[in-house]
Amino acid sequence: MNRETVNGVAVNLVHLLAPTLSVTQASSDQLQERIQSTIRAQNQAAAIRAEALAELRRREGSELTESVLREDGLLGRRQARSELETAQELEKLPETRKGFRRGDISYDNARIIAGASQRGDIDEEELAELATAQSPDKFAGTVRRHEKKRSEDDGDSRLKHQRSRRFARIKTETCVCCAADVTTKSTTTDGRCVSRRADVTPCNGRPTGIDGEPGDRLPTVGGGAPPDKENE
Repeated sequence: MNRETVNGVAVNLVHLLAPTLSVTQASSDQLQERIQSTIRAQNQAAAIRAEALAELRRREGSELTESVLREDGLLGRRQARSELETAQELEKLPETRKGFRRGDISYDNARIIAGASQRGDIDEEELAELATAQSPDKFAGTVRRHEKKRSEDDGDSRLKHQRSRRFARIKTETCVCCAADVTTKSTTTDGRCVSRRADVTPCNGRPTGIDGEPGDRLPTVGGGAPPDKENE
């Protein structure tokens, strides 16, 4: 008898309520419904197991938790460790965990999302939705493309950031007005000089060109004129 009960109802055991109608008496539609319900129940049971694994590992450690899978589940060491790692990662994925617990996401697809999350940044909400409608083989390809696109987008963002910083360094070259050099000169966002040199009074104006008129470009370091100006 299960001692953990509330009002006589077991609270710590997962039971499967088998249909009372035999397969020979069931119609084809009923058999299809039966298969569908067992698939959903299988997913839900796997989700409950993953939650229990993560919590047991937090309390008792990985070694004991893996031993439960190996001894009671007859899993190999590598498979037990992989399942425990998936359970841990799913704790960080609320949308995946929600669909998994409802039975909409299979264990294999939940594992694929967890693996992608371990490797890098993902759009979990997008993947969790796709996981409800794709087989593991197809979903694995979907996730690979998702990771590749995210990686390319991240690379483009880094490149734009690097270019932006490079442009900012160019815009802080020597000011022809006050002769402040790169290491001591700063500009405001509108390009006005706010030199920090102790021996130079900031001109508080926009850098000028070689002819004294406001210039579109700053001279090179040292105050010399740009190459095209020198040749004029």
